[in-house]
Amino acid sequence: MAGIAGMTGQRIFSIHNATGSSVAVAVNQITVDLYQTAPKLPVRIAPIIRLYKVTVLPTGGQAVTKVSEDSGGPATSSSVTVLEHDLVLPIIATLPAGAVITQEFAPRLLSTVSHQAADRLEFLTGPWSIKLHPLEGIVVELAYTSSTQNPITDQWVVTCQWEEYVP
Repeated sequence: MAGIAGMTGQRIFSIHNATGSSVAVAVNQITVDLYQTAPKLPVRIAPIIRLYKVTVLPTGGQAVTKVSEDSGGPATSSSVTVLEHDLVLPIIATLPAGAVITQEFAPRLLSTVSHQAADRLEFLTGPWSIKLHPLEGIVVELAYTSSTQNPITDQWVVTCQWEEYVP
């Protein structure tokens, strides 16, 4: 998904468990990769990548095809919706105050010969996961206040690993 100059912040990914769902979801890991070609001045703060827990179904965006890690296991539930930002249809989501699960600064390219290296930003790693019961979800947002913090040449990729189970 490309950066969008001129916008101030954008939601780039969401996973949501629908109202009345018969499954719960354990989100075990979310990763964000960033490819940059335009340097960003050190006087500008880098975008902050925030994970929010939400209770309102995000809309817009582009539906992501879910791929099961176990081809012999049960099919993924149609109650679980995964969206990614696309240049035509941004993700629209209500982000409740105080609902930030975790956050981290994005890396930034300081010049074409020097940069703050980051291969992959990993969230929710380790022995714990975030449980999503019916009507709960996670939204990944890039928070910034100036279009120069996320030029159109930036490319963002979000990967999510989760398990669906009957509680």
